[in-house]
Amino acid sequence: MALLLTVDVGNTNIKLAAFDGDRELTSKSYDTNHGDYEAVMKDFADEKKLDKEIEAAMVSCVVPRIKPLIVLAIKKVFNIEPLMVEDYAAIKIATASPEEVGSDLIAMAEYGYHLTHKATIILSFGTANVICYVDKEGVFRYCIIGPGLRLQVNSLFENAAKLPPFRLYKQADVLANTTVASMNVGVIDGTIGATKYLLKELVNALDLKDYRVIAAGGLGHYVVPYIAEVDEFIPEMVTSALRYIYYRGEKNA
Repeated sequence: MALLLTVDVGNTNIKLAAFDGDRELTSKSYDTNHGDYEAVMKDFADEKKLDKEIEAAMVSCVVPRIKPLIVLAIKKVFNIEPLMVEDYAAIKIATASPEEVGSDLIAMAEYGYHLTHKATIILSFGTANVICYVDKEGVFRYCIIGPGLRLQVNSLFENAAKLPPFRLYKQADVLANTTVASMNVGVIDGTIGATKYLLKELVNALDLKDYRVIAAGGLGHYVVPYIAEVDEFIPEMVTSALRYIYYRGEKNA
């Protein structure tokens, strides 16, 4: 079985991981705006001496300007041609504009359905807050996108002169009596409330009876514990999905 490099390029972070089958050997995150992506790959490879061992790479990249630079860096450091998940995934996308669906969402949708084999709603809490729906036949049909937690924080700080930068934390209740507490309630409790409302509306609109809700994303730990509708939380779901999709294809080859 090939030793696999997974590369999840998000708007904020690049997450690299190395797998030997189901076993994760190592992982590390870097700033998406690092600039020298060959140095990023070398740093990751040097930590575990992986440059000569990696035999395949599966990439999800939602930043178009960076995509060719990531591909080139992988070729130079590992001497392999990386696979792009959108070309390798098997899930059918039935949205009005399938070409607009991000590769991270494609990966999570396929992996989520693989885990449930029933109608699946995926909540992703990252740079954006995203809700995706995959029907009981495994077809990606709908997606809702809003600003993520940190985007909301940055928007408040950058656009309101009297509001300070602040650290995210969950208030015990909505009785906020300081500026920072007020903003945290607005951002975190607001996200929890919006997510629960949108989930309810989606379930009602589709008349769903038998379905699962999977949450993902590095910022999910701020809100997922307060959303009772979530059945499973997989923070690094894209990484798991890239691993699954690659080895699924290798098995079927």
